[in-house]
Amino acid sequence: MNPNPVSYQAAFKTDLCGMSVKFSLFDPTRIAVSSSANFGIVGKGKQLVLSMLPNGQMNVLNSFELPDSVIDCCWTELNENLLITCCGNGMITLWDLQKNAIVKEVKGHIKEINSGECSYKQPHIFLSSGKEGRVKVWDLNVMKCLFELPAHIGQCYQATWHPVNDGIFATVGSDSTLKLWDLNTPNKSIAGLRAHDGEILSCDFNKYQDILATCSTDLSIRIWDLKNLKFPLNILGGHRYPVKRVKYSPFHQSILASSSYDMNVCVWDTSDPVQPLKFTHNKHTEFVMGLDFSIHNDRQIASTSWDGRVLVWDFDKPQPQIQ
Repeated sequence: MNPNPVSYQAAFKTDLCGMSVKFSLFDPTRIAVSSSANFGIVGKGKQLVLSMLPNGQMNVLNSFELPDSVIDCCWTELNENLLITCCGNGMITLWDLQKNAIVKEVKGHIKEINSGECSYKQPHIFLSSGKEGRVKVWDLNVMKCLFELPAHIGQCYQATWHPVNDGIFATVGSDSTLKLWDLNTPNKSIAGLRAHDGEILSCDFNKYQDILATCSTDLSIRIWDLKNLKFPLNILGGHRYPVKRVKYSPFHQSILASSSYDMNVCVWDTSDPVQPLKFTHNKHTEFVMGLDFSIHNDRQIASTSWDGRVLVWDFDKPQPQIQ
């Protein structure tokens, strides 16, 4: 990690609908953007890797066109030039960005893949969740499925690794449940509950405490203590439409960001019991589907939307604009 990275404010406009955005784990100026035609319902997809410039623009470093929508992407710590894409046709593809070529590819799910993420502890272990409700654990070295779990009734919208405890991950789905899993006992979840009144679209672990955030079509964000899941620690309200994504800051234990179908990105301080909503950013004109924090700069955040915009900024400053 660069000890003195430069925090850029930048904006870019894709020709498709933005679906996911991820900062590079190695290069503070690189960012990956997944996009799809026709809101990801039908048609082609495109995976971009962009380089942020000091003048606020972004250059295209890599561009891969795919026959189906690209729903999510994921960097791996195995190599700074390896990127994984998850597609609407169920394909998982490992790309070599330096060679502009496919390293490995596999039919991962029978339907759309909603999320993909590499383990913090074992970067060759990859987790995917599918529209059919199943979660799969993969070994990227051989592109082989190690475990397959029937996680949810309906869709499994996201599966995410615990940042500290190896083999532990959480899943959320259209059945309104949050579940915790341990690869040491993969046949059954180690904890689970009905966590919302609507479909749960996203979840994320706090990087400093044994706490997890969830968000839902019921318009709320809920904060959970993993040691006591009977009741939420906090319920955050402020979005006017379903909340698509939640993401904890890797630098500040109480800072949480959310994106929504109300076209806003909100930044919360969960340590403030009176006024937790600190910033509302409203420069998107469509559903905000992708959201990420930089691991290099302590306030830098990125979002992408069905409007095709990719925006990068410091969360305590105004969001950049682009036509």
